[in-house]
Amino acid sequence: NMKKYILFIGTLLMLVSCSQSIRTENKEARDDTSKMVDAFVKRERIKNHVYPLVETKPVRAKRTEDAADDVAIWVNPNNSKNSVVIGTDKTAGLYLYDLQGKELQYLSCGKMNNVDLRTINDRIIILATNRTTNSIDIFELDSISRTISKIKSIKSHTGEVYGFTSGVIDKNTLAMFYTDKKGNIEQWNMKVGSDYLEETYIKTFNSYDKTEGLVFDDNSHKLYAAVEEKGIIVFNLKNDTEQWVESSIKKNNLFIEYDIEGITLFDYNGNHYLLASVQGNFSYAIFDTNSLEYITSFTIETKGDIDMVIETDGLDIVTDSLSVEFPNGMLVVQDGFNYNKRITKHKSQNFKYIDMREVYELLD
Repeated sequence: NMKKYILFIGTLLMLVSCSQSIRTENKEARDDTSKMVDAFVKRERIKNHVYPLVETKPVRAKRTEDAADDVAIWVNPNNSKNSVVIGTDKTAGLYLYDLQGKELQYLSCGKMNNVDLRTINDRIIILATNRTTNSIDIFELDSISRTISKIKSIKSHTGEVYGFTSGVIDKNTLAMFYTDKKGNIEQWNMKVGSDYLEETYIKTFNSYDKTEGLVFDDNSHKLYAAVEEKGIIVFNLKNDTEQWVESSIKKNNLFIEYDIEGITLFDYNGNHYLLASVQGNFSYAIFDTNSLEYITSFTIETKGDIDMVIETDGLDIVTDSLSVEFPNGMLVVQDGFNYNKRITKHKSQNFKYIDMREVYELLD
């Protein structure tokens, strides 16, 4: 196992040393050999592990491209076994997968970065940032065919679109939030009728630095933002206040390393939690949203034919009973470096599915 592990790291280092970063801020592991080594070293501090059950077919991009990025899950209310996972390819478009990781649809629609999904007014609305057209693209899912079609686009008022989330703020209204790479967050609200969508620009505010990961809590009307090199900030839209999650700041927490990327919310045993992907040590951190305290971290390790997960961008969780494999929900994460089971063949990026029971065990 150690021999394979050394070979795996060596191959990764060769890949990252061949790529040139254009970033001026703190480099990601894929952009810098020393960051890659540092991330693996710090990953060893994390003693909790979970294991993937399913992986999707790799995206169509070249194996050396950083392509797959974000993910959203739709739970079929009539037959949960027919639920759908939607993943972005920031070089090409959108993918739809079933619970076995099989590709249901590929939509070549531009450089799609972040994606979110909401069911509102009996319509299943998918929203994603399109960096080709600098817009929020809006799609609708047909629950019978399990395919999506584009409805409309909303042009950005700020810089290049980047992160995205949405939330239901009343029976017929979606709030939509997207970021640019300067930390600007733009809010639009959209009325969703049975046969129309009507959007309204609300405001632009700032997260103080480059931010991609966003998630909105429909109940509290709080927007959580992962400021990549600072920590997680919470914007309370009800009273127009903001608060940093102090335990998400590196100097306060041995298990946090920048960048913080994808974030999502979930409930368990009457408690409300936030999960964040931490790229600086290839881990996943859990926070209590009531106290804003850090709870624990875990890594995703190799199991059977499915390789470990490292350098995750986007992720999503559902806690519904889906299938025999996922009776209490699942976590889906993007895998930054996808390999075969022997960790000898580098493949294009993909998404991995984890049984939520493994995450719950850590909380218990």
